[in-house]
Amino acid sequence: LWPHDMSWRRHISTKRFYTRSIKLYTISKIIITRKLMKIKSLSELKTKVDQYLGVLGIDSSNIVGETIKLALVGATSVGKSSTINALIGLNLCPIGHIGNTTKEAAWVPFTLTPNSNQPDIELLDLPGWGISKSVDKTYKQILKENLPVADAVLWVMKADALGNLAYDLDWIKNIILPSINNDESKIILGLNQVQKVYDYQTINGELSSIQKEVVNEKCWLIHDQIKKEAINFDINNIQPYSSSEGYRLLSLLSSLIKASGNKGWILQLISNLELAK
Repeated sequence: LWPHDMSWRRHISTKRFYTRSIKLYTISKIIITRKLMKIKSLSELKTKVDQYLGVLGIDSSNIVGETIKLALVGATSVGKSSTINALIGLNLCPIGHIGNTTKEAAWVPFTLTPNSNQPDIELLDLPGWGISKSVDKTYKQILKENLPVADAVLWVMKADALGNLAYDLDWIKNIILPSINNDESKIILGLNQVQKVYDYQTINGELSSIQKEVVNEKCWLIHDQIKKEAINFDINNIQPYSSSEGYRLLSLLSSLIKASGNKGWILQLISNLELAK
């Protein structure tokens, strides 16, 4: 259900980067064997990877990669902004405010590597749907204007509050999919706050076996409901995580990069170090 692949190697196997790709694969094995399991954010992990690159004499700021355009969608107060902050490891987006009066949306570039002229990610944090009909009307227009250029779409829901699934599916089927050429593979459904799905506390950052079982059941239940809407949605594109606990953030990132068509080889490397729980 939550696989990790190493497909990033395809994207750095050109003649120009062949030798470097072998070194980077060695780096990934070094990091894995050192069990850096406490790393939770992209910025923290990127810093650690850059340290290993420096040992090999590689300056990542000189490596040109592709920029991933990532849009976050979902109902209000599901944790879209907190997800961005947790993934990146910086407070990029304000949390707790009502952002549904937004009339415009812009792609915000973010560079993980200092002094690099090439952004690694461009983020589109949109206001949540479901506040009012007038706000939703504006939101639909914002989506239609911005989603066509998105490489991947993260659809966020609360894992412990799935009562709005039918309403969300209406947006996905009638607004989101038509805006991305009906390409279901570009959408990742992130189930946020997964630690709240059952009355058991996480143990050393891991869910209990009972929690994992319940989460798996929820994922399959959601998958079945999506299929009933004639949406060909892969079960692996449903990713449980917790923005507040840092649980499975790198696995979520890995899925988003795969959904984007495996853009950004530095990010691809980072997301597939088998560090996600």
